[in-house]
Amino acid sequence: MDAFEAARDGDLAAVRAVLDAGFDAAAVDEYGWSLLHRAAMGAETDPACAAAVLAALLDAGAPGGRNTPVSSSSGRSAVPASPWTGTVRPTAAPWST
Repeated sequence: MDAFEAARDGDLAAVRAVLDAGFDAAAVDEYGWSLLHRAAMGAETDPACAAAVLAALLDAGAPGGRNTPVSSSSGRSAVPASPWTGTVRPTAAPWST
């Protein structure tokens, strides 16, 4: 499982392991989606796990959060999909653009 899959799946232990191994918390995948985007995608399935992963990513220095939103290459922000906005809304899948 790679870092992006772990973030999407809400696998906090795997996300922490890749971050501890030096993976860049600000990295983006081939679609321009950040780890924050991927973690937010998993919020609909398991909001508690997604919130824990999002918090870990922000603590690790991932750019984003309510005051400094991150946008994908298509301009989508991870923040509207995050539990911190008060409403968890899934983001569009990267293949739907």
